[in-house]
Amino acid sequence: MASQNILTSAAIEDEIRTAAIEERDIDFAGKTLPGLSLEKKVIEQTLNLEGAKILSTISLEEAVLKKGIRAKGAQISGSFYLGESQVGGDIDLSDIEIKGGINFVEAMVAGSLNLENLRSEGFLSLSRAQFKKDVLLKNMKVYDSYQAGLVIKGDVYLREAVIGGNLDLTNSIIEGTLDIMHIFVGGDVTLEKTKITNYFICRKAVIKGKFNLNKTNYKEMIS
Repeated sequence: MASQNILTSAAIEDEIRTAAIEERDIDFAGKTLPGLSLEKKVIEQTLNLEGAKILSTISLEEAVLKKGIRAKGAQISGSFYLGESQVGGDIDLSDIEIKGGINFVEAMVAGSLNLENLRSEGFLSLSRAQFKKDVLLKNMKVYDSYQAGLVIKGDVYLREAVIGGNLDLTNSIIEGTLDIMHIFVGGDVTLEKTKITNYFICRKAVIKGKFNLNKTNYKEMIS
């Protein structure tokens, strides 16, 4: 891809400032970014990355996003960090492809999280994160990642997460372990037709609604 089609750091900053002045979404839809770092920033508008290509990492660690994130269909060549972030609305990461891990550790999300049809090489961690509404992980594929001779397992961590609505992993493939130990889910948990290559750890999970394990496949359940 020609370099002139890749947004510069100055162009990224200019869009963020202009969106704030015009009180509109920060619009990177369909754009190509070298990376995006908004660590510890306060963002008043929705962050729109729908269909965008990110050539390295997105870092929103400890950021405050007053509204939400739309990144449906984005392609990310690095990792996506939202650890300890605060998001005031929904997060739509459906249909994304990512070459690194996704980290929501201790994030607080006032809306829902949609990761349906995720294609990931590397782990997904929602450990100790809080979601007021649903967490949708249907049809996702989380694979091992091979980087510089190292193997990063395709594990999915939801240990100690708090989910006010439903947790849906229907028809997903997890190449590593699924860990929902000490999770709290206010609604239903659905793992119908989910395939877990290694262990399914659900010890001390608190699920207020139905727990659907119909046709769930795993190496061993630790409960």
